[in-house]
Amino acid sequence: MKKQVFPAGILALAIYYGRSVAWVVSNATRLGISSSQITALQNIYGDDTTPGTYLYCKKVYDNQPGRKESKVTTALKTVSNKLKAKLIEIYDDIPASKWTDDDRLNLNRKTGLKRTVTHPTTRIAEKFVLDIDPHMNALFKCGARSRTDTKRHSIPESANTVEIRYCAVKGKWPIGLDLAGKVREKCDGPDDNTYPLFFTKAIFEIQLDGELSGYDIYVWGRWVDLQHPELAGEWSEKHQMMIL
Repeated sequence: MKKQVFPAGILALAIYYGRSVAWVVSNATRLGISSSQITALQNIYGDDTTPGTYLYCKKVYDNQPGRKESKVTTALKTVSNKLKAKLIEIYDDIPASKWTDDDRLNLNRKTGLKRTVTHPTTRIAEKFVLDIDPHMNALFKCGARSRTDTKRHSIPESANTVEIRYCAVKGKWPIGLDLAGKVREKCDGPDDNTYPLFFTKAIFEIQLDGELSGYDIYVWGRWVDLQHPELAGEWSEKHQMMIL
């Protein structure tokens, strides 16, 4: 739900007026608000002893039993709308370049210069290194690291995901009829109809079907930022080993 500048409800509005009027008055010079506008604002907001001002009408309303529609509620509504109109006039007159995040927070406005959204524009530079260890039952335990990090498995700050591409390839044994489509005669690279896997941690496992035991696996890896996949790093060298 979109956040409203002026909240609904008499109590919530009173809290907002108290905060926003104080903020505008104390930051008037920085925000470029004229003294005449501040005077006009303060005259409307007033105090609880000056008839016709917002604070006076709010005090009378608070002391009114029942608080049904009456001259009291009408007076409060009228001066509240007048105060709201003056604040809007002041807000709209503040140059966009003067608004800060604190101003927007205290006044419930999104006004101001558009925030600069930065995002990467170059490919991930870190070279991907895959440490892969074959285990029985077609399991591979893996760790990913950058080439400059010789021991510690971790994802670099420029990425948030490990992308793996793999395929099962004929090794010493011919491809059985029941494995047609699961085992390849050859595979020329990571984009040659391989299977993709994604991991958000640098240490992970690749579990294949046990029926692939005896064939080879080809594996490549690279660093990826999932928010900007077009900027993924270069593929690693091919890893080739037997599926146990």
